[in-house]
Amino acid sequence: MADTAHSAAMASPIPLPLCASEAAGETPLVRARMPELDSVRGVAVLMVMFYHAYYWGMDMSRFPPMERHLLQVTWVGRLGVNLFFVLSGFLITGLLLNARGQPDYYRKFYIRRALRIFPAYLATLLVLFITGISLKFIGLSLLYLSNLYCGPWRCGILQAGRSWPGPRG
Repeated sequence: MADTAHSAAMASPIPLPLCASEAAGETPLVRARMPELDSVRGVAVLMVMFYHAYYWGMDMSRFPPMERHLLQVTWVGRLGVNLFFVLSGFLITGLLLNARGQPDYYRKFYIRRALRIFPAYLATLLVLFITGISLKFIGLSLLYLSNLYCGPWRCGILQAGRSWPGPRG
């Protein structure tokens, strides 16, 4: 059984320490698969979703005091983005540190990242094109400069007297 654990540790992308805690049956701190981090990632996504759905751009004065306090708690959801980035940085750093002894590890890392990100990115641009978004905006998006075209001062979001996606009226 110990031979199986050792071979699993050798095959994992994150080195699993072979130490006294493993011999005692304790779970090592850093493992190849950490489901608790998936849970934290899910909490971060929910925090952002609740923030955008219930707090951002909403007129809290229309709600009774108890509901208003519950809605104000969702303000913390804006920190979910920070939590998600910190978690991603931890996981990516682990991948890079484990692969640093391999030839061309940076090149392989960036190729894998591009193959993961670009299909969704290009699909989003295709949806923008199909829905009739201006070609100028799509062109700037291809160059990662879309914020220069559609900032709050240019798109009229703040000029309308309310912040999007608040209730209409």
